[in-house]
Amino acid sequence: MASSRAFRGTAVAQPPRRTAAKRRTTGRATAKVRPLEPAEAAWLAIVPTAVVVTLLIYLIGPPLGAVIYPEGTAHFWLSIQESIRPEPTEQARFLLSLTGPLILTALTIRLQSLPERRPTWAGLLTDLVPVAQIVALVLVAYFFVMQRVQSFGEMYTSAATAPQTVYFTNRTLLVAALIVVAIALGLRSDRVREVGHGWLRETRARAIVYALLALAATIWWLVPAVNLDSTIAATHEAVYYHLRFTFDEAFAVVNGRAPLVDFAAQYGSLWPYVMAGGMSLLGTSLGVFTALMATVTGLSLLGLYDVLRRISRSSLAALLLFLPLLATSMYMMRGPLEMRYSLGNYFATFPLRYSGPLLLAWLFARHLDGARPRRLWPVFLAAGLVVLNNGDFGIPALGATIAALLWLGGRPTWPVLRALALQLVIGLAGAYLLVSALTLAYAGSLPDISLLFRYARMYAVAGFAMLPMPATGFHVVIYLTYVAVIGLATVRVLRGDEGRVLTAMLVWSGIFGLGSASYYVGRSHPEVLTNIFPAWAFAVTLLTFVALRAAAARPRGRLLAMEVACLCGFALLACSFGQWPRPWQEAERLQSDLPRIFEQLDGTAWVRARVEPGEPVLILMQLGHRMADQIGVDNVAPYTGSQSIPTQEQLDETVALLREAGGRKVFLSQWDTLAELPIALQRDGFVFAGSNGDIEEWVDQK
Repeated sequence: MASSRAFRGTAVAQPPRRTAAKRRTTGRATAKVRPLEPAEAAWLAIVPTAVVVTLLIYLIGPPLGAVIYPEGTAHFWLSIQESIRPEPTEQARFLLSLTGPLILTALTIRLQSLPERRPTWAGLLTDLVPVAQIVALVLVAYFFVMQRVQSFGEMYTSAATAPQTVYFTNRTLLVAALIVVAIALGLRSDRVREVGHGWLRETRARAIVYALLALAATIWWLVPAVNLDSTIAATHEAVYYHLRFTFDEAFAVVNGRAPLVDFAAQYGSLWPYVMAGGMSLLGTSLGVFTALMATVTGLSLLGLYDVLRRISRSSLAALLLFLPLLATSMYMMRGPLEMRYSLGNYFATFPLRYSGPLLLAWLFARHLDGARPRRLWPVFLAAGLVVLNNGDFGIPALGATIAALLWLGGRPTWPVLRALALQLVIGLAGAYLLVSALTLAYAGSLPDISLLFRYARMYAVAGFAMLPMPATGFHVVIYLTYVAVIGLATVRVLRGDEGRVLTAMLVWSGIFGLGSASYYVGRSHPEVLTNIFPAWAFAVTLLTFVALRAAAARPRGRLLAMEVACLCGFALLACSFGQWPRPWQEAERLQSDLPRIFEQLDGTAWVRARVEPGEPVLILMQLGHRMADQIGVDNVAPYTGSQSIPTQEQLDETVALLREAGGRKVFLSQWDTLAELPIALQRDGFVFAGSNGDIEEWVDQK
């Protein structure tokens, strides 16, 4: 200490201090650690991302909603005013939540690109990674539990009692836990891993066998989707109710209406053309229609099997991943098993909304894998057709395809963006030209794109049949799953991992899942959440594949905590096997010979006696277009019955089409017509002309 004080203030003392400083600097340089690994950067980016997104949602949501969702101008009937619940704040907050993956990606790239870290911060940052993982696991568990304890009020259930909604029962959770344990033990066994490696080896014979098994399983799960005119009376009431809309959309085309021209389809604007074409060749029975719908659904699901095969490079691995995904995509919303109401026979979900996006994903995966189509514009052409069929799911599918290409391309450059934009324009223009050729050939008119968004505006903007979304619940777990797959894709790009198809599908599933979730955000009914299970199941399946492959590469197949979480999700998908269709029950159902309530419509003979063949009329009742086909008249209604006409503007449009066609008669069902419709018709110059007790006739006196 004395010598140290003696050196202070002297020139002699300066060199030793500089030498010491140099040593400290050199020591600090040697203590410099590597830049953050991409996975570490992603985990560290989660907390600030969550904070920023939460602040955006709660602070910016209300004023943003007031700006982008002004009060609607639609005039709904007074009897349904209780169902009009605009949610501008919730809609805006949903849009803001979509920034989460983008913020996470940007922060991950920024953190990973830092050239060095000071030793003081290095240990702290490393310690924060497991903390972020623990917080994520706790949040997932919390939101999962909250779904099981939430009570949904009368607004959701239309009943005084409000039971909890349980998607996965206690027995399911127990079985899922056992599945995870079995997988973990198998990974730790060298013998099991050796045998598994041999079985997963691809051969031509195995590829054929497993493809046939995937086909057989798909057909098996889709048998409940097939109904005949002689069996429909025995189906679940929800199947019967919704089928009247989708079946009549196809019959509207058979009856001469043209979606996107003079008919507003609620679920799909292009698939009805396909179904009507098939029905013109095979017959117009309900059995033909449901078989066609099931076939399209099956083809799209088999497309996912091929995507998984291209990712895993093993047909057996693809089959094992595909079967739980298939079972969950056919999730049963209401029972019993022999009379189920599921995503498979609710055609508004499969195939009208989902099949187009899934076929697009398959086509995109083929392109990335070097198969046909070799050029990108046919992929965008298919994407354009998907958008023109249904904007709610089509726009997210298009956005997912563009996003996946941007992720794969790395840092974008102007030449790359220009080339991508050119392919995009060519593809979308081609889709529009194809649809224009279709509508010109069928109806002599170009497509009216506004019809594509008519019901979206009515629901999302005007607030028809909207329901508030709970702040917590299983839907947050689904959202976090989509964020996870996008974050994983970002990590893979930064690490330079091989497997373009896998990386692209991770991004695709995340972006598509986030966008298509708007369907639940609008009408946040617990049952509607199951409608987005197929998209969520695809993302979980991809995460599971990555987790299993990573664990298999470690000594003794060690699983990390987040990989166990992925396996838990996949095990829940596998538990959907408990809903498998029983062959004996399905055989008995299809052999039924019950009243043909969809074919022998009540009042058909009475209406036939009051019209002339080929006469333009309005039959504003369920299956009115099928009745018109049976009678031989031209039902010019642009909707599938009066229940699809909740506004005065729609009725005015419908009446104008009748008068333009030279018709004068309107037929209304007394059972499903709102009380205001006859009053509005009377006010518009129509007079009551008779009734058979079920159907009323109104005649235009103008």
